[in-house]
Amino acid sequence: MDRVEIETVERLLAGLPSLEEIFGKKEEAKKNFHRLLSLTHEDRYDDSLKPRAHKLFLFIHEKWEEAERKMANGTYGDVTVSAPKIKPTEPVSFKTKKNVYTIIRRIHSGGTCGIFEAIVESNSLLTRAVIRVPHSVEDNDLMEKEANFFKLLKKKAKEIAVDKESGEAVKMFLSRFPWFLESVKLLEPGASDKKVVNIFGQIPNRETGWFTLSEIRKEYPEGVHPRIMTFIWNKVFEGLVFAHSSGITHNAITPNHILVHAESHLGNIIDWTASTVIGVGEKIPYIDSRFEEYFPDEVKNAKGEQSPSSDIYMSAWCMVYLLGGSPKEKYIPSSVPEPMRKFLNRCLQPTKSRRPRTAEIAYQEFQQIAKDLFGPKKFVELVMPRA
Repeated sequence: MDRVEIETVERLLAGLPSLEEIFGKKEEAKKNFHRLLSLTHEDRYDDSLKPRAHKLFLFIHEKWEEAERKMANGTYGDVTVSAPKIKPTEPVSFKTKKNVYTIIRRIHSGGTCGIFEAIVESNSLLTRAVIRVPHSVEDNDLMEKEANFFKLLKKKAKEIAVDKESGEAVKMFLSRFPWFLESVKLLEPGASDKKVVNIFGQIPNRETGWFTLSEIRKEYPEGVHPRIMTFIWNKVFEGLVFAHSSGITHNAITPNHILVHAESHLGNIIDWTASTVIGVGEKIPYIDSRFEEYFPDEVKNAKGEQSPSSDIYMSAWCMVYLLGGSPKEKYIPSSVPEPMRKFLNRCLQPTKSRRPRTAEIAYQEFQQIAKDLFGPKKFVELVMPRA
C-alpha cells in the first residue's frame, strides 16, 4: 500500500462512531477484524509508514477487545443511533440559547461518546469548543451526571469566591477541569429521541498540545522524572480537592482521564460521567475494564462504598504508571525516591482507613515531601512529543 491508501484507512477509522460500524454485523465481525488487521500490518509498508500502520493495528486490536466484551454480555449491535458523521466539507451547525456552534471535525471516538471540534459564534473571545455526543441515547444519564457535576462545581465556586483573594484561588482550582459551557438536548436527523450533549470551551492559544498520561507514558516508556510527575499530581490533587468539596467523587481516575498541556503545565481531570455524590451510597454507573487494576475494591464491589480516598487511590496508580511502574503487577520502580515511595504506598492501601482521608490532606503532605526532596517549586520542562 502507498501513503494515500494508509491515509484512507486512517480517515475511515477516525470517523467511525461505534464498534458496530468498525466490524459490522456480529456474524461478520471476526472476518472484518482480521481483514482490518491485514490491511494495517506494518510488514505491508515501507519504513516511513510502519509507525502509522502499527498505531492503526493496535487501535483495531483495542476496539476488537471492546467488541468481544459487548458480544459476551449480549450488547453488541445495540447501537442504533450513530453520532453525526461530520465531513470537513459538510459542517453541521446548531443553535442554543447561548451560542451558535458549527461542528467542523471529529476529534475522537471513544467507548461512550464521539468528540467533535466546533467553532463558536458568540460575543465572547471564545472561538473553539469541544462537543461530547453520546453514541446512544441509552448513555444520556452518563452525560447528565457529567453536566450535574459541573453545575455543582460552579455553585461551589460562587459560594467561596467572596473576595479577590478567594476568587483567585477559585480560578486556579477551576483551571483543573475542562471549561464547561453548557449541556443541551439535540435531536439528530432521522432520530426519534434526543441526545444529551455536553459542550466545553477550548482555552484560547491552548487549543493544541494536550496529552493524556497514556500518551506521555508512550513517549517515556521508562517513566518520567519524579519532578515531572510531581507537578502533574499536584494538578490532580488540586482538582480533587475542589471536586470533593463540591460533594462529588470522580470514580474513574485513569491515565486516559488526566490531560496535561505540556508547554504551559495546565492539567485537567476529564470525563465525569462516572461521578457520584459523596456519602449517599450511590453506585457508580460503570467500570472501564481496560483499567480495572486502577480501581480499589470498594469501587469494584459496586455497593456504593466509594469515597474521596478512592479517587486518591486511583490517582496514585496513575502516578506509578507515569513513573514507569505497573499497576497490574503492583510494581513501583526502585528509582522513585524513598519518601515518595512511602507516600504512594500509603495512598495505595487496600483498606480505605489507612489511606489519606481527604484529597486536601494528601495534597498538603505531598507538597511537603516534594519540597523536602527537590526544594522550592520551579518549572520543569515536559517535552512532548519526545525528541
